[in-house]
Parts: sequence; C-alpha cells; structure tokens
Amino acid sequence: MPPLVSKLPWLSTAVILLCLVNYLFIPFNSEAFLSLALDQSRPWNAVAWMSAHLTHSDGNHLLWNLAAMAVLGFIIESQQRLLLALGSAASVVAIDVWFFNQAQFQVYVGLSGVLNGLLVVALYSLRSPQASSVGIWRGNEMLWLVLVLAVAKSVYELYAGDALFSNTRWQSTPSFHLVGLAAGAVVVSVWHWFKTWRHAATP
Repeated sequence: MPPLVSKLPWLSTAVILLCLVNYLFIPFNSEAFLSLALDQSRPWNAVAWMSAHLTHSDGNHLLWNLAAMAVLGFIIESQQRLLLALGSAASVVAIDVWFFNQAQFQVYVGLSGVLNGLLVVALYSLRSPQASSVGIWRGNEMLWLVLVLAVAKSVYELYAGDALFSNTRWQSTPSFHLVGLAAGAVVVSVWHWFKTWRHAATP
C-alpha cells in the first residue's frame, strides 16, 4: 500500500460513518435503538457491547464526539494505526465492564468514554521523541497540561453531575470518561514498555 494511502485515517472514518448511520436511521428510544445500547437488563446482548459506543442519544452529543474522533483519529492513525485499534478496544472493554459493575446508570450509549481513552493515546503519539532522554516532563509540558485538564474536567463533571460542553437527553456519564482515560493510560504504558523492551533487546 502506498505510504500516503496507508496514513489515511480509515479506521476513524469508518467509526464516524457508523455513528452517523446509527443516528440518522435509528430513531431515539425505538426498539432498535435500545437493542444497540448497553442495558443492565440485557447483559447477554453481546452486540451492544460494541454498538453502544457507536450510538448517540442526540445531535449535540454526536457532533462533539465526531469532531473529537476526527481529530484524535487523524493524530493517532498518522503515527500508528494499531495503537488506535488497541486504545479503542481497551476503552470499550473497560467501559463495558464498568457499566455492568455500577448501579447509577441502567442504559448507556455514546463514544465519549472511548474518546477519553483515545485522548491519552493521541497525546502519547504527539510526545517529543527526545522525552525519554530528558525526562518525562521536559519537552511535553503542553501535552501533560491537556491531560491534567481532561482529568480535572471529568472529575468536576463527576461531582457536578452534568457535562460542561454538551447537553444530552440522558444524564451525563463522567465516571465512564475517567474509565476511558484510565484505559488509555494502561494502553500507552504497556505499548511504551514493549517498545522500550524490544529496543533494548535488539543487538
């Protein structure tokens, strides 16, 4: 595959298109819509473990998430497409597990939790290549600031009980955003450790 084509954000584009199709063709609160959502009463609905993250309750929520997916997906895929897949998968699994182990929410949809995980992956992708030799902070101060602000935003929303930048038909879910951030942190930590180990093991 030519280098230019291989760098195009195919995975991100596919996610965006699936979110749009779901929103445009599946009416909110219809039986089809609810079958795509994570539902405490239907834990055996394996399709929803993935489809819930591609389904949105309203246009405002959808537009914020699609814009974020376009930016974060482009950043990550231009560096390492596999890292986007791993970050997405880890965030999806972590959020699904969290959903079925909490009692506050009975139904869940939306990509925002996964996007918080991808935010960590994108910041890692943008880090200075000299960071490992000059320390974890130096050269990456702005990236750390963005991460700290993202965590602070989710913590504030958790205690305020509402979202800062979007209004949804259903209650905001900041705890899921924190779970996504944690999943993203685990992915980049393991990825960085593996790359460091492989580099050290190479003669």
